[in-house]
Amino acid sequence: IAVDLSEEKLGFARQFGATHGVDASEGDAVEAIRALTDGGVDYAIDAIGAPITQEQILHAARPGVVGLEKGGTACLVGAVQELGRIDVEELRITQRTYTGTRGSLCRPDRDFPTFIRWYREGKLDLDALVTKRYALEEINEAVDDLANGRISGRSIIQYA
Repeated sequence: IAVDLSEEKLGFARQFGATHGVDASEGDAVEAIRALTDGGVDYAIDAIGAPITQEQILHAARPGVVGLEKGGTACLVGAVQELGRIDVEELRITQRTYTGTRGSLCRPDRDFPTFIRWYREGKLDLDALVTKRYALEEINEAVDDLANGRISGRSIIQYA
């Protein structure tokens, strides 16, 4: 399930395996996720890092039952400018887990050969992930596009 404010970006996510898209500008994204999943997801990942999305992933994760069942996991990926407010008591009561990473658990020596194999086998469409290329002289435009959410996938600065 992909969540975004842009139909274009939701369509982009479908290219990479999202089976459902939730347009957060049209209502409560957490309620939409709960409705699609009968109560919440096992794993909710926030790759945006805004305070509201940090909180939404916690509430989108499936609640558990104290002493009986572990809840879902919310994972904050990447660096954030401002931390949201996470209620530690809610974590304890709902048995959810909240975790994060500032980078990746990828180990290039171990993982890159797998990624290359998947690319060659057509299982990892890296070409489709790159949606915009900029010349070095266009660096300011690239930063502006990134800051204003105009890039669906990844962008590349080309030196030459």
